[in-house]
Parts: sequence; C-alpha cells; structure tokens
Amino acid sequence: MDLGGLFSRGAATANSAASGGGFDFMGLLKNAGSKALGWLGNSDAAGTPNWMNALGMAGNMYSGIAQQQAAKNLMKQQKAAFDFNKMLSERQISRENQANQNLLNAWNSSAFGKRKDEDEGY
Repeated sequence: MDLGGLFSRGAATANSAASGGGFDFMGLLKNAGSKALGWLGNSDAAGTPNWMNALGMAGNMYSGIAQQQAAKNLMKQQKAAFDFNKMLSERQISRENQANQNLLNAWNSSAFGKRKDEDEGY
C-alpha cells in the first residue's frame, strides 16, 4: 500500500472527488454551519429566540457539572470526618480494653484476689 501517493495528491484531489460525485466534507461542514446559524436565528413556539434557549441549556449544564463537583468535595469531607470519628472510637475502645486488662491484672496479683481463689466460699 502506497500512502505516499495518498498524501501527495492533497486537497485538489479531494475537491475533484467531491465534484465527481464523491463525499464533500467541507460542503457538509458549511451546510451544517449555515443550518445551525439559521436555527439560532429562529424562535420557538412561545417566541423565545433559539439562541436564548441554547444559552440557557448551556448554563444548566454548567450548573449541573458544578453541583456534581461540589457533591464530590462534600463526599470527600464526609469520608474524612467518618474516618476520623472511627479512629477516635477505636482509640477509646483500646483504652477501655487496656483499663480492663490492668484492673484484671491488679486483681489477680492482689492478696484479696488470691485469697478468693483459695477460698471458694468467700
């Protein structure tokens, strides 16, 4: 396949193909642009110009994107707060477990605890 010949033919060949019944991309773009500009100049049934409707739609899309970004930021903040509260509760549970273990160790090493173990009736 010789791609060098394809690139060397250039735009002149593309225009001749369009005039010979081929696909005219530039004509398609010009036609679409003129139709879009014509549509923007018209108005809807209520009399509102289409350019104002398009501008309102673009504003609504921008507002939706900004709202989504704000929601993502809020979610990150809520996750950070949740993780912090989880860490605090885990520390509290660890402190309570350590206090219970210290109390149990003190009881087991005390004379009263040993006496209770020897004397089951006490």
